[in-house]
Amino acid sequence: MFELSFSLPGTYHFKDVKIYALDADAEEDRKLAEEKRENQLNLSLFENDHVKGHIQQETSSLLVTSIPYTSGWSVEVNGKDTPSVIVNSGFVGVPLPKGKSVVSLSYRTPYLTIGLLSTGLGLLLFAVNKWKWGGKKRRIDHERKD
Repeated sequence: MFELSFSLPGTYHFKDVKIYALDADAEEDRKLAEEKRENQLNLSLFENDHVKGHIQQETSSLLVTSIPYTSGWSVEVNGKDTPSVIVNSGFVGVPLPKGKSVVSLSYRTPYLTIGLLSTGLGLLLFAVNKWKWGGKKRRIDHERKD
């Protein structure tokens, strides 16, 4: 038997509903988990803006991470800049060559330097303006017309 529950009252219509079920096989699940562990990135550093580790691959492959993809991530594989790719609709992926690889991912906020320079320039201009014009009281005389 199959039962559906909904949190809001109403009428619901479904078309072409298909339900698939897979047999649970603990031994197959264990083998799959072990295979994944053998091909994982072995971390030597894990920080908010830097991840580094090594991995051994029998064939060239793609390292799939759970790091959300943004333009701020840069990747090095074996000391060489490597372009990252978007995997699983929005995560960082890294193409890897066959053999042992040292992978380093670093994050730098896009446009941070430009933003800091712009802020500094704005504060400098504000200070100069305040120094030059802000210390003097201006008196504006208005003539009254009667």
